[in-house]
Amino acid sequence: MQRICRSIGVKSFGVRLCSSNTNGIISSLPQNSKVSNSTHDPIAGRRRFYKDVGVAESTENAGYYNILLDGRVLKSPAFAPFEMPNKDIASIIAGEWDAQDNCLGIQPTSMAFMKLAATAVDQITPDREYTQQHCVSFLPTDTVLYFTDQEDRILLRKQEKHFKPLISWMNSEFNIDLNVSYGGMRKLEHSADTVSKVRAAVGALNPFELACLQCVTMECKSIIIALALLHRKISYKEAILVSRLEEELQCEVWGVVEGGHDIDRLHNKIRISSACLMYELMQ
Repeated sequence: MQRICRSIGVKSFGVRLCSSNTNGIISSLPQNSKVSNSTHDPIAGRRRFYKDVGVAESTENAGYYNILLDGRVLKSPAFAPFEMPNKDIASIIAGEWDAQDNCLGIQPTSMAFMKLAATAVDQITPDREYTQQHCVSFLPTDTVLYFTDQEDRILLRKQEKHFKPLISWMNSEFNIDLNVSYGGMRKLEHSADTVSKVRAAVGALNPFELACLQCVTMECKSIIIALALLHRKISYKEAILVSRLEEELQCEVWGVVEGGHDIDRLHNKIRISSACLMYELMQ
């Protein structure tokens, strides 16, 4: 692994070698029609093309930091200025780039912080409303609001143990009244006041915080779990546990499918823990 070094100077040209598709640095949002794909280049498997990785304070915006590849400023996948809000986040992303080698080539799937930051810069900053609405759209089908029926008593007992405290916290924290379902599959209808207050909570987040929220929301299929995690009601380990209750019960009964469940567990842990850490570094 190459040493992460400090760069003395920042050149005026940038490096942009990321992508929004499966061959590059993918954002954690569904592709927004307002964001063009035309500037993205695939890099998965490409040989490491740089020697040194560093971090330097931005010369354009005080308090922001750039990632440097051989002294050149890294650009976002859409070729936008890729400035991080603090040195800690920039250093972690620099570490992800520094960890790439020539044996496997550049592996975008191993760069969780880069993915979150690219989402914040290229997807959320140009169109916050799209992201906010996408997160809120999980509320009618939120995992935490759906309980199984009485016949499946083991799963129901687990759901009541873990779901009910989150629902109570959500109702109290945002002064709302969430509807729940027992044994049903239809979308839940919540009052306009409830939806409005949840949307306001989501709208108060900055682009990087919003990237973390939507990452956890999509991974857990639950905006309730995501908000509880960011508000420190639960830990990232508890978020993983709650989001995987049914699947883990199936694993207990039928066993783990090697190359399936184990990979799902790994990806779930990486995505949720990375989003949780980035959010904490923003506070």
